[in-house]
Amino acid sequence: MARRTDGGHPIGRMADIPPPVPFEVALRRALADLFDPVALRKSPLVERLGLAEHPNPASALRTEIVAAIEALRPAQGAPAGAAAQRYYQILSQRYAQQYTQQDVANQLGISPRHLRREQVAAIRALAEYLEHRHGLAAHDDAAGPLPESAARSSGPGGDVEREMLWLEDSQGDQKAEVWPVLEDAVHLAQALARQHRVTLVLGDRPASLPEVSVAPTILKQIVLNLLTTAIQAMPQGETVLEVASRHGQVTVCVRARPGAAGACGRPLLDDAGITMARRLAELFDGKVVASTKGEGLIVSASLPSVEQVLVVAIEDNADTLQLWQRYVQDSHISLVPVREPVTALQAVAKLQPQLVVLDVMMPGIDGWDLLAQIRHHPETSDIPVIVCTVLPQRELALSLGASGFIRKPTTRQEFRSQLERQLAAVERR
Repeated sequence: MARRTDGGHPIGRMADIPPPVPFEVALRRALADLFDPVALRKSPLVERLGLAEHPNPASALRTEIVAAIEALRPAQGAPAGAAAQRYYQILSQRYAQQYTQQDVANQLGISPRHLRREQVAAIRALAEYLEHRHGLAAHDDAAGPLPESAARSSGPGGDVEREMLWLEDSQGDQKAEVWPVLEDAVHLAQALARQHRVTLVLGDRPASLPEVSVAPTILKQIVLNLLTTAIQAMPQGETVLEVASRHGQVTVCVRARPGAAGACGRPLLDDAGITMARRLAELFDGKVVASTKGEGLIVSASLPSVEQVLVVAIEDNADTLQLWQRYVQDSHISLVPVREPVTALQAVAKLQPQLVVLDVMMPGIDGWDLLAQIRHHPETSDIPVIVCTVLPQRELALSLGASGFIRKPTTRQEFRSQLERQLAAVERR
C-alpha cells in the first residue's frame, strides 16, 4: 500500500501516473539521441509507434525517423527557399547526417539563433507527419505531411513557445558567470528545502570555471527548476549541487537521495521542472539529462561555455593554415598553427590541445613519423590526431593511430564536422 502524506494523500509510485511526454517533445529528444542506441531504446516513441516488439527497437525507431525525414523531401522543382525545403534540409543535415548547428546555419545562410527557431518548426512538421502516418494525430487536420501549425501556436502551449522565442531574442547574446548564479539559486531554494526537511548542499568550487553562453537569469531558472524538482522528489533527504567544466561544456549536476523513510514525493523523470529546464537549456544549445540511481535522482544540465577548445594544426603551408583558421572562426574552436614540423612534438606536449590536425608531406620530418612520435610520447599519446593530406591513405592513417582522416582539398563543412566529431568523442571518454 502506498505511504500517505500528513494531509492523507498517497505519495510514491502509486500517487500519480505521470502524464505522457508530448509527442513533439519525445521526438525532439529522440532526434538528439538518434545515434545513441541506449537512449533511443528508452524513448516513449518506441511504444507509441508500435516498435516495442521489434528485435532491435532502437534501430527500428532510428529507421522510422530517418524515413519520415526523407518523406518530407520536397518534390523536384519546389521553390528553393520554401519552408518545406528548409525544414527538410535542417532535419536531414542536423540529425540524419549529424552536421553541426553552425554548419547547417551556414548552409542556409542564417544565424544559429534563427536556425534554432527554424528547428522548432521543422521538428513540429516532422511530428505532425509521424502522428498522421501512425494515426496518432489529436486533430482532424488533413492538410498533408506539412499542415499549418497555427493551432499549436495558440492557447497555453503557444504562449510558452512565444515566451521561449522572446527569451532567445532578448537574452540570446548574453553570458553568465556560473558560481554566483549557483550560490544565488541555492540561497533561494533553502526555504523550500527546510519546508521538505531536505539538506541542501553546494559542492566545492572548481579551480577553473569558465562563463557559459547563457543569460544569468536563464541559468538561474534552469538551476532552480532542477533544485526544486529534486527537493520535492526526495523529502527528508539530501540534495547536492555540483558543477564541473570539460571540453567546451559546463555541467551543473544535482544529486538527490531520499531520507531514511525513502519517500518519493512526486514522479521524477517527467517532472514539469525538468521539462522546463530542458526547454530553457535547449534555447542555448544545452542539454538536460535526468536518471534514477537506486532510490535517488540525478539530473544535470550541460551548457556551452565561453571557453574555447584548443586544436593544434601542424602544416607547413601558411595559406592552408589561414584557410583552416577561417573555417573555425566564430566557433568554440581555437586553432593554433604550427608550421615547423621539427618542433611540432614539443609544441603539442606544451600546449596539451584537445585535438591535433596533421599534414603528411612536410620538410624535415613527414607526418607519418610525427604521428608515431605523438602516439609514443607519454605527454601526447592520448591526444587524438586527424591526418589531413592529399594522399589517399585513410586506412594507413587509421592503422598508425590516427583518430580521423580528411582528404585535401577539404571544404569548411567537412573540416568542421570532422573536428566536432573527434571533440565529441573526447568528451565521451
